[in-house]
Amino acid sequence: MRYLLLLSLSCLLWACPSQPGSPPDEPDSPPADTTVVDPPNEAAYLIIPGEGFGEIKPGMTTTELKAILGEEKVKDQEFYLGEGYFEPGLILYPDSPLELAIHLQNDSVHLVRLTKDSSVWQTVEGITIGSSLQDVVAANGSKFDLMGFEWDYGGTVTDWKGGQFADKDFLLRFALSYGNESLPHAEVQAIMGDQVISSDHPVLLKYDVKVIEITQR
Repeated sequence: MRYLLLLSLSCLLWACPSQPGSPPDEPDSPPADTTVVDPPNEAAYLIIPGEGFGEIKPGMTTTELKAILGEEKVKDQEFYLGEGYFEPGLILYPDSPLELAIHLQNDSVHLVRLTKDSSVWQTVEGITIGSSLQDVVAANGSKFDLMGFEWDYGGTVTDWKGGQFADKDFLLRFALSYGNESLPHAEVQAIMGDQVISSDHPVLLKYDVKVIEITQR
């Protein structure tokens, strides 16, 4: 992880000369702590749909990633594709708010995936893990289609409907927050399973729906 640099500023202490006959000066009090912390480099952690995550782009090799990030921030780890299938992959910035999963094809980055809670990665519109369905609709500039819930690909966007995120190989996945268990069974089933639903489905709007996964291909 790229830790913020701490800049230490030295303090200049000015002492006034004593006047004849005046009592001795009191000892100077300790200088105040003036340590300044640089603001985070937000551009370095920007998700750019259609391009990548900061400096991390699809098509980069493992060697290139290690050269940019440092070998200690690039570790081998299998990438979960779904339905029990794993393929070669990497984990970047492991165990940190910057953590990313990488799917490799021929030792090159094929997919970059973010699932880490409290991540600093976000789009220029502020879309990140935990963003609401309404936030994403606003950022996209239009409603969109996604898969029904409660299966391996549940909540995955299938069509951005010509919005801001269309044609950029930019994928989001959502999850339901269960606060409406009292909804009739027939209503709940209308947004479940292997089917395509719209982001403005009236039943979906009764739930708290949040982003749980962001992927760039």
